[in-house]
Amino acid sequence: ILTSCGNEINSISRPLLGTVVTITVDTDPSTAASAVSAAFDEIERIEKVFSIYNPESAITGINNGAYSGYVRVDDEILEILKLSDCISKKTGGAFDITFASLGKLWDFSSENFTPPSSSAIKKILPAFSYKNIIIDDEKKTVRFMNRDTKIGFGGIAKGYAVKRAVSVLRKNGVKNGIVACAGDIQVLGSK
Repeated sequence: ILTSCGNEINSISRPLLGTVVTITVDTDPSTAASAVSAAFDEIERIEKVFSIYNPESAITGINNGAYSGYVRVDDEILEILKLSDCISKKTGGAFDITFASLGKLWDFSSENFTPPSSSAIKKILPAFSYKNIIIDDEKKTVRFMNRDTKIGFGGIAKGYAVKRAVSVLRKNGVKNGIVACAGDIQVLGSK
């Protein structure tokens, strides 16, 4: 803890979203503790919703059901799906949340990891395309056009979590701070 003009600079780190998230605030001690706690709570909530490793997450539900029928999604997921689709279109597919379709071929957690064969990659490659995702904005549903299509928000969830954490800090009276999650960093205020 450092002191700055009567305030304390508090920096707290926690392992979240597959990395270390650090929140630093420059505010009075009574505001800092509750604000930082609320910001971490929001990041944990986002991790639970968007994690493909959580069998109970909304994204797991989408991945398990969106080929066989339309899956209804809440406003938050719909917003991130639409944003992801927009970025995919603007980048010609360089950004694509269907990367998760191929991800299961690379199990780096295995002690005996072996890269997948060319034939295994070719078989699953048609599933890897944002064009396989049908979003119905009005009905708030999503559907996959390929049986093997899966989505993952690893390329966008951290930035979204940082943005939401900063919003929570603001609502809790923090005027100056930093939320850092791997390469996604947002600064609040001017100190």
